[in-house]
Amino acid sequence: MARWEERGRENFSLTLAHPNRSPSPPLKNLPLSISEIEFHSAVTAAGATVLPDATGISGLGGWTLEARTAPIAGEADLAAVRARLAGHPAGPAPALPEQLFAGSYFRASHAPSGVCLAFTAAGALEAWLGGAAAEAPPLKVREADAWAASRAADIRAHAAPTLAYDWTFTAPYAGDLSGARASWAPASRPLDRVALTARDPILLWAEVPLLESELDDHGASVTSLRVRAMPGAWFALARCFVRVDGVAVRLAEARILATWGVRGGGGGEKGAQPPPPPRVVREVRHFAGTFEQLRAAGAPGDGPAYADGDAASDALSAVAPVGVVKFETEELRVGGESVDEKNV
Repeated sequence: MARWEERGRENFSLTLAHPNRSPSPPLKNLPLSISEIEFHSAVTAAGATVLPDATGISGLGGWTLEARTAPIAGEADLAAVRARLAGHPAGPAPALPEQLFAGSYFRASHAPSGVCLAFTAAGALEAWLGGAAAEAPPLKVREADAWAASRAADIRAHAAPTLAYDWTFTAPYAGDLSGARASWAPASRPLDRVALTARDPILLWAEVPLLESELDDHGASVTSLRVRAMPGAWFALARCFVRVDGVAVRLAEARILATWGVRGGGGGEKGAQPPPPPRVVREVRHFAGTFEQLRAAGAPGDGPAYADGDAASDALSAVAPVGVVKFETEELRVGGESVDEKNV
């Protein structure tokens, strides 16, 4: 794919297989080929090491990056997720998506600061359950009004209740942040696209599915994550794509870029300065609109333009600010301190 956030799968990167594809055996079980020698050389040159179970990389700018793609959850995993959501202030969950990848995750841990940013299926469902989609009105399938009108008498006679919950599993999920005194604050600069277009070797590439639903054959809802790591940065794209056929589309994207460097001026009597806090910028964009509204504004109507999240992102980005309901850029702060580009 041509877009800068889609670079990956270079021939010597550590690539994690999708759970529905045939997985590659761990690197440690393969004979060293030319590409693997190049891969290990690139990792070593970056001052990092491959984790023993080949799920990620450690020591990359102070970060340990772990990614795992697991199969669709079985009953035991589903029960555990239901139990967790039952303890949520808005729980229990009224339903779960047909495909829940409960064992899939991405975790970025920064040892010097104690900061950890994690993405999990349960975390995405907590965002959905907590009303993260409140900025967009509830959606109905296109046949809903006609169906209700044809049964209006029966509905009144039986006082049939209306189940009021977001059945599309819209989860604008931007990750779960933990660590002492870690928080997000408005950023002083935008996401650095230049760092992402640099042709550096890609040391890790992963596509992590979190949840999927076909919305009872009325569309699609997919929440997933793409991750790649280079010698001087790691990047994650979290995306929730929702399409209700003939009705509307929603797209929530969070782009997270972590970069690092060595703080200058550390000599003299004072000795070397302590390492700076992690430099992490997060850009959040949410799109939402009915196909009627989008067509009126010059965007494509329902069809191939919204076949999947990649296509929808292209179509909606091309007509922005049409359909944009949220756009913000934040930076990670640790103890109130952020990293200024000039100081590293």
